[in-house]
Amino acid sequence: SAQVLRFDILDGHYYAAMNHDYQKYHEEDAVAVICDCMEEMGWFFKFQYDSTIRSDKASGSSSTTNREIMVFHKPIERLLPEGETTLYS
Repeated sequence: SAQVLRFDILDGHYYAAMNHDYQKYHEEDAVAVICDCMEEMGWFFKFQYDSTIRSDKASGSSSTTNREIMVFHKPIERLLPEGETTLYS
């Protein structure tokens, strides 16, 4: 059965272990919740889909499947302390 998704911090990055059942049945729900939370904290996001990379060599051919990447960014104005207009003093 699907495990509960729990986020921890590892080397300064958030991560969560996801078992096969969770990924199969609930992954899209988790992505929607993460995006909603990040947006509430002032972050914008976009999805980036990398195309398949294929290489042909004398020893054989290989291909890398598509990757789905979520890119989060925060406008500079939202990173500044209240009342400040620049990062430099």
